[in-house]
Amino acid sequence: MNTLKIIKDQIDEALKTQSSLIGLNSVLTHIERAEYLLNNAQTLEDEHFYTDVIYRTNHAFEGILKEAYQVLADEISENKTPYDIENFLLDNNILNERVIELLKNYRQKWRNPSTHDYNLFFDYSEAFLAIISISAFVHVLMNQILEKIFYHKEMESLSEELTKIDKKIAKEYPNLNFVNKVKTILLGFTKRNYSKDIELVRRGFFEAEILGSLKAYFEAIDKKIKVDLESIIETSDRKLRPDLIVMNSKEKILIELKVLRRERSIVLSRRMFEDQLISYLVFSKIKTGILFVLPNIMLEDDEYTVETKEIEVGKENIKLIFIRLDESSMEKTIEDKHKLKTGQLL
Repeated sequence: MNTLKIIKDQIDEALKTQSSLIGLNSVLTHIERAEYLLNNAQTLEDEHFYTDVIYRTNHAFEGILKEAYQVLADEISENKTPYDIENFLLDNNILNERVIELLKNYRQKWRNPSTHDYNLFFDYSEAFLAIISISAFVHVLMNQILEKIFYHKEMESLSEELTKIDKKIAKEYPNLNFVNKVKTILLGFTKRNYSKDIELVRRGFFEAEILGSLKAYFEAIDKKIKVDLESIIETSDRKLRPDLIVMNSKEKILIELKVLRRERSIVLSRRMFEDQLISYLVFSKIKTGILFVLPNIMLEDDEYTVETKEIEVGKENIKLIFIRLDESSMEKTIEDKHKLKTGQLL
């Protein structure tokens, strides 16, 4: 796995939409130079390079926090110290738990010791682990940055077409129950025409885009619905992280997103996805779950199948809803779709 390539792809994706985050390139450079210094330490047999590695990873740490602050706090970071930014992000519950764990780990083991003790020197293992730690932190924080970027992007896009969307659902939507309102919004989202290469899907970039956009779509369509991304469900031995939990004043629905290659049938993975969804529902004590399966290439005239079933787990009744691309849409190739639209295929 080429970690630097993955981070670079994330940064490139962010800069396509928000060019002001140009400082992200410097974050990547610091990690690249840290690896270079680690290799030099071994080649030249000069252990002082290991300490230099930590200074580089420290720069990457402070840099990614400054760039994240601009996106997640919607403020310019120019007059803020790294200490101010860290405290703001931590004290205001802005960062998700996985990011917080990695932030505190890096700060405690590398940034604080190297900043406050000028007599401190690091060895190979510490330098190696510092690079691994900062790379993991940057990668996970970049996912949260991308979610927020695409949230704003979707909100801007929706502001132009919200009236048109409102008219489509205005007649029947207010009379629907909560479950059917959520299904209506999800099916409306399938017409948004998002598409990504399957390699980007595998690296999680497309899911970050979809989650940010989906949160914005829910909030734009129905301001009474609250959306939590990647909530934490505590169990006795681990923490579960469902993709979304949507709620109104009385009900909650758990939504798990899956993105598959367009031509791939869900049949092979359905049991595994279903078991995961049931597990989330049991531990969260939420009674309704939706498995929302999207293709990596979404087309406006695609049709989707909605299946509902109820199962009993223990003494609880659980409702499972599956929303996926219809088989008839899967059978048509992208080329045929294009021909149908342009009238070349009769």
